[in-house]
Amino acid sequence: MNKNALIAEVAKRSHISKKQSKEIVECVFDCMADELNAGNNVQIVGFGNFKVKERSPREGISLETNDRITFPSCRVVSFRIGKTLRDRLNGLKSSEAEDEE
Repeated sequence: MNKNALIAEVAKRSHISKKQSKEIVECVFDCMADELNAGNNVQIVGFGNFKVKERSPREGISLETNDRITFPSCRVVSFRIGKTLRDRLNGLKSSEAEDEE
């Protein structure tokens, strides 16, 4: 699913126009990006956690020239899936998952 398909699905499920849906979806993504850019985590209960991590500089080899190159440090986003989503992906309903624990 890409962004346009997500916008269309949100519009369909919530019975609003695609224009309104687009504004909502883009607002959610902007809010998440702003928080992550500020170094904050974004936790969506039942879905998962987005966390900013600092990747230290590292060395690699250029595939074109076989020269050693240094990749600078950078910030990356990691995602850890939430229990509810993990259970849903594995075909369990929330009551079934609780029974197994």
